[in-house]
Amino acid sequence: MPSGHMSSLGFYGGFYKITDPLFYMYGLLVAASRWAKRCHTPVQITVGAVMGGALGYAGRELSAKFE
Repeated sequence: MPSGHMSSLGFYGGFYKITDPLFYMYGLLVAASRWAKRCHTPVQITVGAVMGGALGYAGRELSAKFE
């Protein structure tokens, strides 16, 4: 099961095109906490972030077509 926390962060970053290094540092802290608490494996964390980012990017591109 992919990490929902990382999916949310990935979606937010992909949809709003965030480039601030603090956002990515926060993402690394969230990922580390999910792994340290044994809630997710590194693969689940990575899949969640990639899936969220891809959906966020797709959502941004789709919403631009309807503006």
